Amino acid sequence: MHQKELKAISLIMVYLFIMLGSVYVFSKNLENSKALKIRPAAVNIIKTTPSAKTVLKEKAFPTPNKISDMPKRKAHLYNICLDEKWQKLIHKLCTKNNLDEKLVLALFDYESEGYQLDLISYNRDSHDMGIAQINSKVLNFYKNLGVKYCDLDPNVNFDPLNPDHGIRAGIGGLVYYRNEWQGKVPEEDLAYYIMNSYNMGMGSYKRYIERTGKLSRGYDREVFKRVRKLKSKD
Repeated sequence: MHQKELKAISLIMVYLFIMLGSVYVFSKNLENSKALKIRPAAVNIIKTTPSAKTVLKEKAFPTPNKISDMPKRKAHLYNICLDEKWQKLIHKLCTKNNLDEKLVLALFDYESEGYQLDLISYNRDSHDMGIAQINSKVLNFYKNLGVKYCDLDPNVNFDPLNPDHGIRAGIGGLVYYRNEWQGKVPEEDLAYYIMNSYNMGMGSYKRYIERTGKLSRGYDREVFKRVRKLKSKD
């Protein structure tokens, strides 16, 4: 074999050896990179998983492109045990009749022992029903007030345990007492007359004042206590 041919064969063998070495190194690097990819993924889960506080913040403050999809919460809705549907109805009727919404919510809260829509309270010879605790002896009276002041359907089979009926009739009663006393008593005392007349009737409350010389009773103090709680939620 000629010297030139031997030299060519030697060069080819060196070249093949270098190529095999490169393939081996590349395969090892590939294996190492696959192994290393497992670790960063685990680390990223720990680093990028938001805390519970962060998740709540994201839900409370959605990204701008989703704000339009979120229901808008009105300022008059409160974090209380009363469905927003009924809070909105109360707001609407109070606005229509120029009543203090917080006072009405507080009164309903106290009457129904925490907005229990199906509450029935038994007396000696009658019972009070629903969120407004309308007495069984005066159903027609309060139904008519609901019709007159709060758009209650006059043809409805009136049921105080139905929140729509009870709210309309109860607010109708408060409007009635407001109108009866307004102009006859000092404006700053009007809330006492409205609340206590709702609770015990106008005649009984008038006799209470004559007998005791006082405007306030335990009833209105409990209602005012709840008004203050609502104001603290604003």
